[in-house]
Amino acid sequence: MLSEAFSIAGDILIAPFIHTQMLWDVIPLLVTMVVIEIYFGRYKDESLGWNSALSNSLVLIFVGSSLIRYLHSQGLFDFPDAWSGIAVFLVTAGIYLAVFNFYHEIPRKIAFGLSSVLPINMLAYIGVVMIYRRMHFDLTTILGILFVFAGAWAFFSLLKYVIVKATPDN
Repeated sequence: MLSEAFSIAGDILIAPFIHTQMLWDVIPLLVTMVVIEIYFGRYKDESLGWNSALSNSLVLIFVGSSLIRYLHSQGLFDFPDAWSGIAVFLVTAGIYLAVFNFYHEIPRKIAFGLSSVLPINMLAYIGVVMIYRRMHFDLTTILGILFVFAGAWAFFSLLKYVIVKATPDN
């Protein structure tokens, strides 16, 4: 099961290069994630604000809506099947996070953790890959997804660690 989960994690990572039609959804997510993570690596004293948390949560709404459009155009939107459920989940999660962030309804630390660029964009990325690849949603896939999340977190933590911190004059 573990080796199959690692294989699924690899499939998730290379999927945009095999199914290039998903690049339109994936490239903005990955570019944003890399640039923002580098930014917070350089400016280590800065933190996410409520406005950024709100705008990050909107990403889920837009990506989920795009996925619903894609599924509908392919004749595959058949809620509550798994792929339609993923797209609807992204929109719903985005709406809830947006409302919570707009009204500051949940504690700052939790809101900023959930609404930071890494979990938001990774969740959106996983949704895009699962729908375009029509991946089955089972325990092994969940484990593969967790490997991807852990790998992304480790990569960006290391990247932020090695980036030269900005001096106070900058």
